[in-house]
Amino acid sequence: VEDPDLNTGNYIINLAVSNAALDSVNTRFYYGSSDGSTAITTGGDHLWVGDDENQTLRLFQMNQSTTPLKAIDFNDDLGSTAEIDIEGSIRYGNELYWMGSLASAERSVVFKATETGMGAEADLLYGGVYRDLRSDLLAWDANGDHGLGNAFFGLSLGFEVEGLAADPNN
Repeated sequence: VEDPDLNTGNYIINLAVSNAALDSVNTRFYYGSSDGSTAITTGGDHLWVGDDENQTLRLFQMNQSTTPLKAIDFNDDLGSTAEIDIEGSIRYGNELYWMGSLASAERSVVFKATETGMGAEADLLYGGVYRDLRSDLLAWDANGDHGLGNAFFGLSLGFEVEGLAADPNN
């Protein structure tokens, strides 16, 4: 484009790129979440998505590519902007637990958010944090508290959590 008056301007285009989907009809893209690694449904066709790049939980409509209906940043509640690498989540009633990867002391974070409402009206309230799971697991293995011998699992060599599950009978 030529402008005889030599005016200039800027325009930002937000773009997301990925490999071609194997099933493009049923693939969804949730904008605003660069690396969603865990999700919890909230009733109806909505879900909370935890991203391993930040501590913002986002509420999306499940059945369409969309921007988040809500985005709740827990940095202030957790007292840090350092990435905890959210990798897992579970629901226990209306309590939602989100866990960092435990790959380092900084990422040894499990925090609770209490859910109010359902579907598009869902909201989250901060409920507390536990920061010692990594050190507890290292000591458990080093001391052989599992009954299999000291350092049986070799956790002191390094480990990461990449998911979380709950026993439905517990």
